[in-house]
Amino acid sequence: KTLYEEQLRIPFLWKLPGEHLKGGHRDALVEMVDIAPTILELISAPPEPRFQGRSFWDYLNGGSIEPAIGYASLELNDANLRAAKTIEKKYLRDTETGESLWYDLAADPGEHAPLTEPPTWGDELVQLVDRMEQRGRSGLHILITREFGTEHELLCHVETNRFGAYEIVLPYPYDVMLSDTGIVFAVQLRNIQDPSIAQSWREMMEHDNAHIFVEIPEDETFTLTIEKDGQVLGPDHVHIGHAMAPMTLDRLTLNPAAIAAAWTDMEQAWHSQAFGVYVWYEVSPGALRAEDLDPDVLEALRDHGYLAP
Repeated sequence: KTLYEEQLRIPFLWKLPGEHLKGGHRDALVEMVDIAPTILELISAPPEPRFQGRSFWDYLNGGSIEPAIGYASLELNDANLRAAKTIEKKYLRDTETGESLWYDLAADPGEHAPLTEPPTWGDELVQLVDRMEQRGRSGLHILITREFGTEHELLCHVETNRFGAYEIVLPYPYDVMLSDTGIVFAVQLRNIQDPSIAQSWREMMEHDNAHIFVEIPEDETFTLTIEKDGQVLGPDHVHIGHAMAPMTLDRLTLNPAAIAAAWTDMEQAWHSQAFGVYVWYEVSPGALRAEDLDPDVLEALRDHGYLAP
């Protein structure tokens, strides 16, 4: 019913064959999405690229694990909440009211007193929530990755007759300009000057890419031009739609249906260590009818209170 610690920080118990690791205890932050990758490694199965999580099997066996930011969301009844947290820090967002709360879990583990001002460490948590909210939204998505430590300036021109909401998620300076024909995003991929902050960002977020979103109707074609450091972006670093087709982004006219893909198709790109531009259109999933669900899934949803009996 909430995203406070009593709902998120739950006991996580593993019973392994042959009483392996019996009685052991670990303290790192892991998530539900980490379970499946861990099981695959446990049984020596190949990893699944579509999985969002990371295996912690080596950590269970005494190895190290990189710090992580956990993410949670709640959409139930009147609640529409998002949360991002580390072991000691936490950010809560109510997307209905726009309210944001920060907690120092080390000093206030019971979350009784939210901080009165946004903390200096809050940007990473806010960025993660912003990025996660972009995933699955119906519309045009443009993901820009780069080799960490390099610098680039990009101009992204989206020309279209009809568009709604637009947004860019990026930890660096940027500008958004409206024109007579659409929107221009000016993206500056810069090195963070403070080495400790830069290292922390890479360890916690695993990337510092730019994610552009434009709400465009599914029946509306649009034209895309992207310039990198003053030059039109050629096909070598461009990946379009589910097929990842290489194209030159010089007034390229695109149809949403032709470049349809899901953000899960781009999962590997999110952690790319090389420069690249990924363009796809996320189609609205539409309404799912209860009668179309598998009977076992339907029964489970009812048992957990997500559907009426």
